[in-house]
Formats: sequence, C-alpha cells, structure tokens
Amino acid sequence: LKQSIELMQIIPDALVGLFAKIPAPVRLQCPTGCLHFVYAYLTVADPAKAAPLLFEAEALFSASDLPEVARRRAAGEILLMKSLLAFNKIRAMRELYVQAHTLLEGRSDISHRHLNWTFGCPHVGFVFLREELGYAELVSLMERDLRYYQDLGDGCSAGGQELLRAEYLLETGDLQKVERHLAAAQLVAEEKDQHSTVIAVHFTRARLLLAEGQPTEAAGLLGGLEGRIFKCGRRVLHPILDLALGYVRGCSGQAEDLPDWLRQKDITLPHIICQRINFTYVVFGKALLAQKEYARLESLARAVPDLLRPFDNSFGLLHARAMEAAAQYPLYGLEAALPTLCRAVGLAEKHRILLSLAEYGRHLLPLIETLCVRSEKSRYLEDLLLMTRHYARLYKSSSGTNAGGLTRREKEILHLVAKGKSNAG
Repeated sequence: LKQSIELMQIIPDALVGLFAKIPAPVRLQCPTGCLHFVYAYLTVADPAKAAPLLFEAEALFSASDLPEVARRRAAGEILLMKSLLAFNKIRAMRELYVQAHTLLEGRSDISHRHLNWTFGCPHVGFVFLREELGYAELVSLMERDLRYYQDLGDGCSAGGQELLRAEYLLETGDLQKVERHLAAAQLVAEEKDQHSTVIAVHFTRARLLLAEGQPTEAAGLLGGLEGRIFKCGRRVLHPILDLALGYVRGCSGQAEDLPDWLRQKDITLPHIICQRINFTYVVFGKALLAQKEYARLESLARAVPDLLRPFDNSFGLLHARAMEAAAQYPLYGLEAALPTLCRAVGLAEKHRILLSLAEYGRHLLPLIETLCVRSEKSRYLEDLLLMTRHYARLYKSSSGTNAGGLTRREKEILHLVAKGKSNAG
C-alpha cells in the first residue's frame, strides 16, 4: 500500500483511468487489491473526485455473490475508508471506526502501522480541532476511542493519546506536566515504529524548550531527527520535519533558512491527507513576520480562512487572525489592529489556548496589553499577558537572540501560569 500511495501521488489520473477498464468480475476476484487501490486514491485525491470511486466499490461488493465473510470484510474496509471523507469531524470518524472495528473483528487488511496518521502535520490538535468540539472534549474523546483505529491499523497512531494530552497541556499553559506525557508517547510510538508521532513528540518538546528560553536546543532537537528519518526511507516524513523546524525557527525569529518548498507562492494541494498544507500557511506566515514582510503577511492571513476549507482547523483560524493583527500593527497602527486581535483572542479563549498566541511575543504584546487595560478583567487575559510578556522578553530581536536561559522571575511566571495563577492570584 505504501508503494501504491506514492505512485498514486505521481500519476493519479492515469492510474484511475486504467483501473476503470478492469471488469467488475475481475475486481471481485481480488477484493483486497481493489480496495487497496481505492484507498490509495482516497488519500491523494480531492474528495469530490475520490468519493464516487469508493461508492462504486461499495455497490459492487454489497451486490456481489461473494461469501458472507468476504462481503462483511469489504463492508468494514469501506466504512474505514469513509472516515477519510468525514475527515477531522472527529465524532463522525469515531462512529465509522467503531462500526468498521466490529465488521473486521478488530483488524483491517488495508490500514497498517506505516500509514501517516498525523496527516502530514506535526501538531495533532491542529489537524482535529474544529469549532464544534471543545479542545478538552477532543482530547478526552481521543484518549477513550483512538484505540479502535489503533487496533484496525496494527498500532497505527500508537502513542497518540499521550501526545494529544501533552499538546493540550502545552497550549493551555500547564507546562510542568508536558514532558511526562511526551515521554510516555515517545516510548509507545517507538515500539510501533510511529515515526510521524515521534516527530510530533519532538516538535511539542521543542516548543516547550522555546517557552523555557532555549531556541538553540529546540532547533537542535528537531535537527537531530534528520538522520533517523532518512534511515526509515519514508519520503512523506521529511516535509513534516521541515514544518516543525520552520515553525520553531519562526517563533524565535530565525526563519531565514526555510526549505525551498516552504517559500513557494502556491502551496495549495487538494489531498485529503495533506494537512501539512494547511499547517504550511502558519509556518510561511511566521517566516514573513520574522522577515518583516507585513504586507505579504496580511494578504496571506486574510486568505487563510478560505484556504482552510473544508477542514476549518481552529488552530489555523486562530493563527490567521494573530498573523493578521501582527501585520496590521506596524502597517496601520494599534487601533486598526486591535479588532483583529480581539477576534484571535475570542477563538483562543474558547479553548483556553495560550501558547499559540504567546508565541507571537513582541509582535502582539502591545495589543494584548491594550486589550487587557480596556477589557473586563479575566483570568484568561491575565494569563495570556503573563505568557506573552515572557515570550517577548525571551525573543526581543528579529534575529531571535537571547541573553541565555530564563531569569528567576521568568521561571516564577511560568510556574504560576502552569498552576493556573494570575496577577490577581
């Protein structure tokens, strides 16, 4: 299947044309091979183009005179593939996993542990969080039910529960507990060869290092994965690592060395699994911000909400508004940028997301300070201000240089935020 997907990425239309010429009786002689092909196409094609092929297979197998066991397994595999059409609508995906798990008796012939369950993105919460689901609810649901998908895929996504919890703790400012969950996630992921999970673990750990004032260590941690990823021989993993490193460098103001593919003007692709494309907008935006290309950044940020559809990633929308405000402030002044920041804060406060906003540090600090003065006092705004001030002090210059390590006061601030304290506490 790995080779099928890689070939499908190169010549999808030609392969589908050849597949269409295969008579139905021949397809029924090899149901697993037929479904492998459909799955490969689903992973690389626009949903509108891929869905008819899946529904055609469903009609063929349901009406066939294959033995009951074969028809039941085909139905289970088709349900599993339908989860791609319901992509990142986590409740719908969960129901399809449960039904497929029953029909397939816990094991798929198509899904396997070498699939890229993070969908090309180093941040799992970015992929699956949508407005109809709370962040804490998403984490709890995945902790409870991701096991169905893991059974079906022989351990694919192993370690995902601990990883998602670690991301949630990091985003909401509970920094003291992050590493414990990352260590657990990495242990399980390595046992099942979940390289995309390992990259996401290192990305989360690198962001934690950034928040602790260690940009060199953060970049070095991710750079140290390059040899390991090269040895495993999976091309799809290299862009994920590029994105992780680009994000980290952008946060610390060191975004000059992005790979060429991240500098392209047209970075859109229709692939269902290619959530790295949506995350790419964020990384590209951080690079523009670090390089003070404010007009281009504003244009990108305004386009992102449309570019994110139909997946409507909440983190993507949050970053878009934060980037737009960061661009508008130097272009038009504080009063013009403040309403945009308010929209970003509204998106973040719903889920108590702190770090993704605080990572814009000095770019958003004057706006956040003004918002805190003009708004009704709230614990969330106080915590956001503390963390943003901390980040702004760590990364003062456009080069991201840092005096080295945390001051005693900065460590105290982080400790207070981790415990849910504020200025009033």
